[in-house]
Amino acid sequence: MMCTPSFANTICPLRWLGSALKLELQRLKSTTYLYTSGHRDMAKKEWYRGDERSARKALIHALRFLLWAKDIAKTRRPFVEDFAAGNEYYRAVFDPSGPAYPSPSSSLPDKAAQLLDSKQRWRVLDAWYSPIFERHMEEFRRYTNVYKAISAEFEQDVKSQWTQGVTPRPFAILEYLKHRHKFSDYFPTSSSEGSEPLAFLREELSITAIPISGHPHLLQLNHDGRASPVNESIVAQECCGLVLKRSARSPQGESLHPEETTWVYEIACFPQTKVASYSGAEREIPLLPLDGFDWENARVIEAPLGITVNLFYTGSAWTVSATYNNYFAYSLRERVARAMEDKAQAEAEAGQGKGKQHQLLTHAEWVQRIEHVFWMVWHHLGYELPSNAKCFTFRLVVAELSIFIDSNNSNNNNDLGDLHTTVPGRLILVAVRDQLTYTEELPQPYAAEYHWEAARERPELAAKYLAQSKNKQPAQVDIVWVKKALRGLIEESRDLSLIDYSGFFVCDPSFKRIKLPSPQYQVLASLQPYTNRYNKRPMFLSIVRSVYTERERFCRYYPEWAEWFTYVCDTLTAFCDQVDQVQRTRLAHLPDREFALEIKALEREANRQARDLEKQLSALFTKPHSPITNMSLGKLYWALRKQHQFLVYRSAHDAVAGVTAVDARQQPYLEALTYLLSHVALRDDALNKRLEGWLWKVDNSKSIQLYKCVRQRHATHHPFLLNNHSNAGDTANH
Repeated sequence: MMCTPSFANTICPLRWLGSALKLELQRLKSTTYLYTSGHRDMAKKEWYRGDERSARKALIHALRFLLWAKDIAKTRRPFVEDFAAGNEYYRAVFDPSGPAYPSPSSSLPDKAAQLLDSKQRWRVLDAWYSPIFERHMEEFRRYTNVYKAISAEFEQDVKSQWTQGVTPRPFAILEYLKHRHKFSDYFPTSSSEGSEPLAFLREELSITAIPISGHPHLLQLNHDGRASPVNESIVAQECCGLVLKRSARSPQGESLHPEETTWVYEIACFPQTKVASYSGAEREIPLLPLDGFDWENARVIEAPLGITVNLFYTGSAWTVSATYNNYFAYSLRERVARAMEDKAQAEAEAGQGKGKQHQLLTHAEWVQRIEHVFWMVWHHLGYELPSNAKCFTFRLVVAELSIFIDSNNSNNNNDLGDLHTTVPGRLILVAVRDQLTYTEELPQPYAAEYHWEAARERPELAAKYLAQSKNKQPAQVDIVWVKKALRGLIEESRDLSLIDYSGFFVCDPSFKRIKLPSPQYQVLASLQPYTNRYNKRPMFLSIVRSVYTERERFCRYYPEWAEWFTYVCDTLTAFCDQVDQVQRTRLAHLPDREFALEIKALEREANRQARDLEKQLSALFTKPHSPITNMSLGKLYWALRKQHQFLVYRSAHDAVAGVTAVDARQQPYLEALTYLLSHVALRDDALNKRLEGWLWKVDNSKSIQLYKCVRQRHATHHPFLLNNHSNAGDTANH
């Protein structure tokens, strides 16, 4: 069964459902690209396999899907009006007498000639199909990339004024609202305006505009980290908790936009812009702010993992806006939404829910919960409000995440409980910006003045990796050196706790920033429910090795992954116990020569099994639990032995220095688990690849034995499913 597209709920033949659905063109665009490209690739594969009918159907599916998506983007209505679109192409593709149906040669001498004829016929079909597809795709891009046409009116001017430091600072979001009416032909029938303010920002850029609780004239703007084009649009880059103030009329008595005839907007709070991220990929280099970056005086700052909250003064009171564009915040919001649905369903079953089976957690409700928890943590820490009107950006870290679920979720959004209730947590100051000049300032002086906690700097890492640019002008720094330094910092981020930190920030004196996510955080953020089992296992292995000692906290923070984390954690522990047993019983007291011979014997046995694998795969895995001695563990055993020899050397050195030394024979061998969790092993790519094979040998054998009984998607969701089926099979055999 083919996976349902992420925006499939917006394709509905019932027009009366349109008002309940929300359209986002950027999500529509990404889903369309993924679906159509996948079906075109599948068509080519099926054609070369000889299944021409399936290939033609795949081409038509891709084209029909594109036509539906184009209809949605053009009309701005979240439903398909013409489901018969593309029928003429269907008839042309399957018409034997048409130009898209080249007939095969009647007689061909061999398979090579048949393959050559198949390729030639595919070229004929593709030559007819591609121009049609590209024409409709170009029209589709025109409607989904309307933000590019609007931004072209002002983007260069705004960027140049940013570079020149023009005061007051120009804002791309205000220019976007000002110039949008010039492109009314792109959205002739937009029907989403009304109760939702600035709904076209959500449609065109996946930017949500939420009224701030208690301040209906203030709108908080947040881009969607998964959908908004932050790498292409400076408007999306600005909307990271930015707050707009709207008034009924402009000073000149003219409106800025035909559809917003009674509102004019100005900046009320400008916290931060989107920070460019570098995870080690070459494609990310052009997106980094490398021009004029002062590497010599740059700082390395830890990035706490939490929810970003901006504290600012409205003229009458201090209020907050929140940004939730990291994986932790996404995961937390989804968990709170599921808890609300479960609670509503339980009340409905008990006759207390007034017929409602579930309720959705809207953006506004989620922001109110964040605001509620922020003030409770604020009172718990005993923080005092500042005396100057600046924007203070904090990272909200709560010890017990259930407080987000336990908050009152009644229909009265203002009733969120006693704001003076205290909740254990942390508020870490990460940035400060003046709201008059919009210039950024160092947070440390304000943290010291008001006794707040500030993000911790790592000067030793800056000296180790960034000081090599000394005596060089910023523009002269070699890009090769930049990549080497940043990748070195990424490797250092392996030492950070995955639960508490997401990586590092590199910030220069002009507050240009580069975010360096840690490898384990990159893996966690890329996990999806339908990630294939064979990809999910090594991903979780890297997570387990980074937070093995914090198992309970990880399962509490990410309950959706608790089952997989427990499975991989138990597998790693059992593997290390078997390695330690072999080390103690067979290898512990052997001299180096005999140790090497024993390791070679084990490797010969492993190579023999590898040769038999292709010949008789089922016979290889007749025993569900193969002994650990049949695996090629030479690299791991030698690493453990070298560590023991190091302990012996250190013992002898201490004896010479006059320190009471422990007898070398009394030194315990390094346990396999301790070594695999060490920094040396985490950075050994060759060992990590072998470790994956060692750990999943038994799991793969069970998967092979049960491939007819267990569906892959079920085994992907439930890691212990293979064990349960294997135990049942063993019981039946006995």
